[in-house]
Amino acid sequence: MPSPAPSNGRAEDGPGEHAMSLTIELTPEEQARLDQAARREGLEPEAYAHSVLTKTLAQPGVRPSRLSPEEAIRTLDAIAERNRDAPVLPPEALERESLYEGVPEWPIS
Repeated sequence: MPSPAPSNGRAEDGPGEHAMSLTIELTPEEQARLDQAARREGLEPEAYAHSVLTKTLAQPGVRPSRLSPEEAIRTLDAIAERNRDAPVLPPEALERESLYEGVPEWPIS
C-alpha cells in the first residue's frame, strides 16, 4: 500500500509527479473513531485515512459513508413521494406461495 505523500507535497515515486495534501477538520469524536479504526488495522491515523480514501476512490459510485437518521428519513420520504400513485399490494401478494405461483417444483433427488 502506498504511503501518504511527504510533507513537501511531492510524490517520491517519480520525477515530476506531485501529490495532493489535504487538511481535514475532525471533531474530537471523529478523531477518536479514526484513531480506533487505525489501531485496529495497525496503522497510523494518517496512513489509515489515506488507505480508506484510495479504496473509496477506486470504487466509483460507492458511497463512503452511511446516511444519518435525518438523511435516511428524508430519502425515504422522497421515495414515498415519488411512488405516491403506486398501487398498494394486498398482503398475500408477498406470501411465499404467491411469489412462486406457477413455478414448477424442483425434483429432490
